[in-house]
Amino acid sequence: MKIKSVTIENFRCFDTPLVVNFENYSGLVGKNGTGKTSVLEAINLATSQYYVSSRINESDFNNEENIRIIVEFDKCFVMLIPDGFASQYVPSNRIYLAISRRSKAAAGKALNDGYTINHFAIPYTYSSSTELSDVLEDSMLNGQESLDKLPNSVLLNGDEDEYKYKITRKSGTVKYADSRSLQLSNNMIGFPNVFYFDKDREGETSKKFNNLMSRILDDLNWRYLSKTSDETEILQSEESEGEAVMGTAILEQLILDVWEEYYNKVIGTVEKEKSKRIIYPLKKKMKDFWGEMYEDLELSVLDLTSPFSSGFFSLRKQKKSKQIKVNNLGSGESMILAYFLLQTISKLSKERVIYLIDEPEMHLHPQAQVKLFDEIQKSKNQVIYTTHSDMFVDIGAWKSILRFSPEEVYPTEEILNDKSIEDKAISEHLEEIKQFHQDKTIFVRENNEIFFADKCLLVEGPIDKYGNAILAKKLSKEFQNTTIVSCTGKTKILYYVLLCKAFGIPYFVIYDQDEEGKYTLLEDNSDNIESYTTSFEKVFEQGEEARRNDILTYIINLDKENIPEEVVNIIQTISTWSDE
Repeated sequence: MKIKSVTIENFRCFDTPLVVNFENYSGLVGKNGTGKTSVLEAINLATSQYYVSSRINESDFNNEENIRIIVEFDKCFVMLIPDGFASQYVPSNRIYLAISRRSKAAAGKALNDGYTINHFAIPYTYSSSTELSDVLEDSMLNGQESLDKLPNSVLLNGDEDEYKYKITRKSGTVKYADSRSLQLSNNMIGFPNVFYFDKDREGETSKKFNNLMSRILDDLNWRYLSKTSDETEILQSEESEGEAVMGTAILEQLILDVWEEYYNKVIGTVEKEKSKRIIYPLKKKMKDFWGEMYEDLELSVLDLTSPFSSGFFSLRKQKKSKQIKVNNLGSGESMILAYFLLQTISKLSKERVIYLIDEPEMHLHPQAQVKLFDEIQKSKNQVIYTTHSDMFVDIGAWKSILRFSPEEVYPTEEILNDKSIEDKAISEHLEEIKQFHQDKTIFVRENNEIFFADKCLLVEGPIDKYGNAILAKKLSKEFQNTTIVSCTGKTKILYYVLLCKAFGIPYFVIYDQDEEGKYTLLEDNSDNIESYTTSFEKVFEQGEEARRNDILTYIINLDKENIPEEVVNIIQTISTWSDE
């Protein structure tokens, strides 16, 4: 199961409704302040079953209207809604969250939250259970229940935005449900675990309130207690080929024996001389006051029924007492450990995990970034992340790239269907990137900076890139808001034009006419374009055989007054466009 889309309205920077569609891994790119992080936080809020109202403040509202978030999954989970003394199993593939400012105090409450929350699952509607085959996973009910418990049909009972439903039970009788009975506080089967790694993630591998580590430790404590409390259960060993090797009662006694030895050594090192002054007097006073039960009073350093409660990950060499807490090594390593821990647990439990990561590149050196991105690409679990790193962009997997601008999220359906380039849809051109290995032979990874640019100036090569920047500075026409990209050849510029069109990146093209004259294909398919009447080298009366460093040296030493008029005019045109 993965998140198919999210709809966001009136949350943070999003005024009008925004719909974002996702792949198995999706990178949200673009400059700061365009709402990338807000998308992750909207999903995190909508998929959280608890404490939503306590995480809202006034700055989350864009205007006077309510916040509305809808998260849609590609498969259904099952919600158990109250139905008399039983529960009705209702499939759903959407979560609805509406947040409004409280207008009056809640009845019977002395203290009120400032906001009201309407948080429920939207039923998947169908007229026959045969329609569910494509939207239910085989493991939907985790082998615990039969799909026969699902209703015969679930249909709308009114307008779609009223969220009222008519549910026909297996018996043929009808139950009606609305948003009140579909609240997310109900039990759910097959609902994915959504984990959000925000920028403040140093503590993910140490226990904090309701964070990843606390949830893992609580689960380990539950598993430990369920094993040791049932004396009739027999542990099996894989090596023993099914032979019963140890009962839990024996295991519990071994643990207690080890604990007694450990306790006596630890407490003995600090309490031996003071026991008669602290523990014994305290024990005696409590016995005198409450009775003999306080004969068993001790100063404990471990909760025997929840031994993982104070657990933490550390680096410790065998037979050495020195420990280094992993979360003290830095947020980069802490996040990677938490990521792999979740991956391991989800594989063991066969549960679906969805990762939301805000800037996974934080505090990671370039090689580690490359390795982490490779893990994300290979992961069977969905990963949605924001990034400002060119190492987390794969042009070959263009559908995984979502570029945010203040006005739009690209690519849009309208752009993908555009046939302005060689009478072929832009989506078809993009599909050829992977097919013909253009992501290896044409698009240089360093040029991924194009996705983070306000505006982009496309030029033929490095001499054009650095030469034009130097000349613009000499003429006091610096391209402040423009990234200059070397396309490594005139014929390759059109491929970068394609990317700019697809992802809504404003661009301008400069190329050399050389002996061939104007490049018709490039001219016909580019919106903003200028060209030198000859090669860039010859404009400065440098021969074609001149070395790159000689040409740049000449440009660097060139006086402003001696810059050719043709160059001045082109720089002026680009500067005007850049400043628009």
